[in-house]
Amino acid sequence: PAQRVKIWLAGIYANVFLGCLLLLIRHVITDTGFYQDLLVKLAISNFLMVVANLYPFVPTDGYYLLTTIFKIPNLRSDAFELLKSILLRGDIRTRLPVLMYLIVSVTVIVKAVTMQMRWLGKMVQELLYSRPAHLTLEYVLNVGIVLLLLIALTYAISRRLRRFRWSNLFGSS
Repeated sequence: PAQRVKIWLAGIYANVFLGCLLLLIRHVITDTGFYQDLLVKLAISNFLMVVANLYPFVPTDGYYLLTTIFKIPNLRSDAFELLKSILLRGDIRTRLPVLMYLIVSVTVIVKAVTMQMRWLGKMVQELLYSRPAHLTLEYVLNVGIVLLLLIALTYAISRRLRRFRWSNLFGSS
């Protein structure tokens, strides 16, 4: 278990390191404006990933840390089996910790996705509306890079959702 905990904390350490590195790079860059703002936003997103990865109520390293430290195996799968049972049969009979985990997990996942989408929308809006009076090649390239990153993110999410086996969650149809 101690070795597994170290492995699960590696991603969190990487996010902290990357966030700090981005802030250091920001201080080295003398140009103020777009790149400074972008580096700060990327650093903040890495620090937010640390917090998100420690949540035990979403499928992240925080879940594995929780189940390993408290020796509660299969908590998430039991919770989603409960969700399946509730949706298909209306049956809520289960252990209280599993029911509590399910309720908090669904609430946290919905809230986290909503907050991240709102934050991403505000960031894009801020970058798009902070344009100079006269369009410059640098501004067009910067906006293009941001849009390409958003397209890549959307593509990655859609591929992940297509590969997800929904039948495992809600039963085969």
